[in-house]
Amino acid sequence: MLAALYHWQRDFVFVRARWWHEDPRPADFVERTIIEADGTRLRIWESGPPANGKATVVFFYGNAGTQSDFAGVGDDLRKVPSG
Repeated sequence: MLAALYHWQRDFVFVRARWWHEDPRPADFVERTIIEADGTRLRIWESGPPANGKATVVFFYGNAGTQSDFAGVGDDLRKVPSG
């Protein structure tokens, strides 16, 4: 039992995407995978470059869910009036 817990500890700490979710990514976002020097794979969603004068937002959702759980954040942030 301890060996199994040790082996799958990352799966318990870092919840993976649920296999039954359809792709909730907003239509104008692109999914990319970035591979770090240590081999860590980061899956990101990105939209195009911001319009002149608009801010760039980087959103880290942590390990309290999956990327799919926060799919609406990009759309919500774009609805915020600037200024």
